[in-house]
Amino acid sequence: MEPADGALWRAVVTQDDAAAFGAIYDRHCDSIYRYLARRLDSRELTEDLMSTVFLEAWRCRARASLENGSPLPWLFGIARMTLRRNARTAVRARRALARLTAEPPQADHANSVAEALDREVDARRVLAAFRRLRKIDQDVIELCLWQGLDHASAALSLGVPVGTVKSRLSRARARLQNSFDEGIAKEP
Repeated sequence: MEPADGALWRAVVTQDDAAAFGAIYDRHCDSIYRYLARRLDSRELTEDLMSTVFLEAWRCRARASLENGSPLPWLFGIARMTLRRNARTAVRARRALARLTAEPPQADHANSVAEALDREVDARRVLAAFRRLRKIDQDVIELCLWQGLDHASAALSLGVPVGTVKSRLSRARARLQNSFDEGIAKEP
């Protein structure tokens, strides 16, 4: 029987046990990857940011508080902050590039073509509806519905009370349904 996340994490924090951290990585890397991939248009960037998340988790391991015994909500929090830092960096880079050159950068369509081939029609519609939602709605849907976290774990990851997660989730579900219905109505 494999040790629980809590036992592995104690070994990581108290003994700097890289093997235990590797086991944590193996258990949760797919969840973190999916969380990042739904928000990014590039597989390469998703993989880079996933590496950054786990590097930051290792670096900050002593400061982690695992109230529910699992590092997953904490890892989602790191992933969320990593996405924000990446977005700010991208904005700064675009602004700097705009000041340096008169020609706008050309978009690389190879990734979007490859992703379009990988997705089913319904998955594209749901993702499009998801992306039209506000950021706070995206976060709560991602954590509770797609990643399967309970309300308490999602609240820990988002840094808000449990009641806030419940009310946001209720409103976000309704907004996602409305956004999905609007997207279908606009299709030819």
